[in-house]
Amino acid sequence: MTPTEPIRWTVHPIRENRKVAVVAILLTCCLTLGVHLKYQDLFLTCLTPALFLGGLRAYFFPMWFTVNKDGVTRRDILTSTMLPWDRVQEIRELVQGIQLLGPRRPMLLPCRGEQRTRVAEFIRELHIDAGVFEEIEEREQDTP
Repeated sequence: MTPTEPIRWTVHPIRENRKVAVVAILLTCCLTLGVHLKYQDLFLTCLTPALFLGGLRAYFFPMWFTVNKDGVTRRDILTSTMLPWDRVQEIRELVQGIQLLGPRRPMLLPCRGEQRTRVAEFIRELHIDAGVFEEIEEREQDTP
């Protein structure tokens, strides 16, 4: 039986790691203030946080994931990446989620608990010939 309904979920990185978000916001403010004090140009002052936050968008803005019979799609506020199953060389189940190793760089599907179980079962049901599904045992880190 092949799964037909795609699995969709949203990840909000700023909710999961507030310390990184606070540091990035402080760094953005310092950079913006530094550019303003050095150049005193409104355009450069406004451009600095836009470029900095655009480059770090994966830490601030939500990402949407879709797993279906054709592959995996990852979208953020600026880009969309599709990784078809025939390009997946290896699949690993990690504590952080499921890692898909393709020809370029790995794609991590951040999902935990019941969501990770659903995604792993979906992938197993597809009978993907291109990849090997490995379960990697890792200890969960204690979160304060």
